[in-house]
Amino acid sequence: MANSFYVGLSEQPAQPNISLDWLSQRWQKKVDVHRWCTFDQFLADGGTVLVDGLNDVGIRAMPLEQWMFHWRDVIEEAFESGAGRVVVACRTRDQLIPLRGPRGDRPTAVSMLPLSKQYVVAIATQQDPEAARRLDDAMTADPGLAELYSNPFRLVVYLESGVPGVVTTGAKLFGFHISAAILRERDNLNFHRDLIPATAAARLADIRESGTGDPWPILATIPLIRSLGALAKVLTFPIEPRGRARLTIPRDDADQVLAEALHEIKHPVLDSDRVLDTVRDLHILVEEDSKIRFVHPSLQHLFAASGSGVNEIVTLAQDERGLRRSRTQMSAEAAVPPQTITPPTYVDYRYDEVFHFAAQLRGVELPNRLVDVDPVLAARLYLSTRQEADTQVAANIIATLRSELDRVREHGERSAIIAALGDLGWRLPDPRDDSLRALAVVPAGEWRLGMRSSDDRLRRGSASEFRIIELPSFRASRFPVSNAEFLAFIEDGGYHEKAFWTPEGWEWRMRSRTVEQFVTDWRRRRDVLRRHPKRIVELLRSGRATPAGAAALVRFAGLEDADIAEHARRVQSRRAITPKYWDRAELTNPLQPVVGVSWFEANAFCKWLGSALDAVVRLPSEHEWEAACLYSLDLSDTAEVGRIAGNTRDLAYPATTPIGTFATPRQTELNLPVELLGNVFEWAFDYYAPGDHNRRIVKGGSWRQESWRAHPAYRGRGDVDAQNEDMGFRYVITEGRA
Repeated sequence: MANSFYVGLSEQPAQPNISLDWLSQRWQKKVDVHRWCTFDQFLADGGTVLVDGLNDVGIRAMPLEQWMFHWRDVIEEAFESGAGRVVVACRTRDQLIPLRGPRGDRPTAVSMLPLSKQYVVAIATQQDPEAARRLDDAMTADPGLAELYSNPFRLVVYLESGVPGVVTTGAKLFGFHISAAILRERDNLNFHRDLIPATAAARLADIRESGTGDPWPILATIPLIRSLGALAKVLTFPIEPRGRARLTIPRDDADQVLAEALHEIKHPVLDSDRVLDTVRDLHILVEEDSKIRFVHPSLQHLFAASGSGVNEIVTLAQDERGLRRSRTQMSAEAAVPPQTITPPTYVDYRYDEVFHFAAQLRGVELPNRLVDVDPVLAARLYLSTRQEADTQVAANIIATLRSELDRVREHGERSAIIAALGDLGWRLPDPRDDSLRALAVVPAGEWRLGMRSSDDRLRRGSASEFRIIELPSFRASRFPVSNAEFLAFIEDGGYHEKAFWTPEGWEWRMRSRTVEQFVTDWRRRRDVLRRHPKRIVELLRSGRATPAGAAALVRFAGLEDADIAEHARRVQSRRAITPKYWDRAELTNPLQPVVGVSWFEANAFCKWLGSALDAVVRLPSEHEWEAACLYSLDLSDTAEVGRIAGNTRDLAYPATTPIGTFATPRQTELNLPVELLGNVFEWAFDYYAPGDHNRRIVKGGSWRQESWRAHPAYRGRGDVDAQNEDMGFRYVITEGRA
């Protein structure tokens, strides 16, 4: 028996009954409880509940916050009844609602998490093992497909469509879904064949049987589908440029829109009741309280895209970019903090799903038209088509984005541009073939290090001592190591070549430490926290720990020996072959800095690069790192450094920004190091304290930390095996060629 149950929240009435009983009612409508089991039995057996459409609160008569904590309580009831997992999703992002806090209280956190490839395959296996195998193979060959199937609604649509192959775009996926509905209902007595000609249905059957091709060239000729495009446009696009879209439409108005659309394509207008009955039988539209809506917003957006010409989409993109720019300008003039933007694109589009469907339906023609209107959107849509690469269009988009990057200074726009460049394959200079632009020569000289200005004192215990240092000239990487650079290390076998690793690093990479050693180390750290419980509060109050970090320390202090031993066994069973967060979408744009790397991994990368360059490449000393930072700012004393723009917690970006987002024109023009302050902490070569070989110095602050840490005099520390999501590195070259 299938062990997962999908339910769309769009199926709820406008005055929803948010309860486990409502989920049970949906179960009874979809499942023969006499042949299978009741909903209670399903939960008790550890079933997985896929709840889709959290964003559909827009058509509900209650505030978002109230909607969410009602559903949080229902989810808690489901777990109490035995549910193994509950996944709550919207159209584009899955949302994990932690069940912390008493029932009825406000949710303490909502995290956006995509379904991983493993979860996608596991859920598919429960319903169709053969389809799961196809998905697994396809996502392994093309990791980009994981994004398409990471949404429960799209995954369920695929599994129910019965397509023998793997579909590569959302438009095709829903096209096969609509085709399956047409083929299922064509023998229905109420099915009006004038709206869907038999020849079209037969051609759809051939495509579905083969599992290849695209059903949309046929669907686009069907009168009923074309009329639905007109209805979707009325619902999706507001009458006023800055107005709100409608989600429902009175039945009489829907009748009129459909009739006018059929008349426009010179199709005889039929009895409106028959038209709506046909569409409802196809499960595309639903009616409640004499109002019509699409069964799911994604279908509405797909039909809106199918009903819009290229010129209409281009005009829509122009209007949207103008609106976004005016909002950015108003925020800047009012000194309003930036709105949180979800990486890795760093730009949100009100009609994002419509744009993507339109590109998938029309190919590279649309992104080619959008290059001069919105090159970031053009890049995203070019990739969305998933067609064979058109190198001329891609080159045109890249050239336009590079030109925009030279002109734009606003950080949100720069992030979006660089992320788009990364997705299109543009890369930062590489020392293996462009050392002049990849490396900066830090001149020999005297550097005054370790101090802040008198009005900007460091928090106690986090300053490096004042020192005046003479350093010879050295070469430093201009950029923190990017995901693209680190991928080259992985693909060249860097994790498997023992010569690149220190003995301790190889032992860590191979997980050679015994479980007993691991447990002893962790127990020692836990016992220190238990003996000094106020230390966590002090760390939080001083700003040296974030609230999330302090909460993690509290949980760690509460671990029992058995918990530590079990965790040790799990960790020791997995050898390191990639950075820790290598598969987390919001951290893996090719031009974002690599994170989740231990000191051992960073050091191994340096050894690998040194072998490629026939040079001595290593992590910088703390002196070198601070000197490189001062050189990039045209200073020689850390006390002269004030507040520098960088990606710190103050900006509310929920991840790293692509490298170069905060680069200044001077740094770009003179090939200076960029972004040493903020975004990611960077490993230094030095021990944090004499004799403490398990900790190394980290510098620069990060996206997760307060801005006061983003100063060259700040000295942080990290365990050599730590793989934090805000920890990266850069390197220096001291001997040999480059």
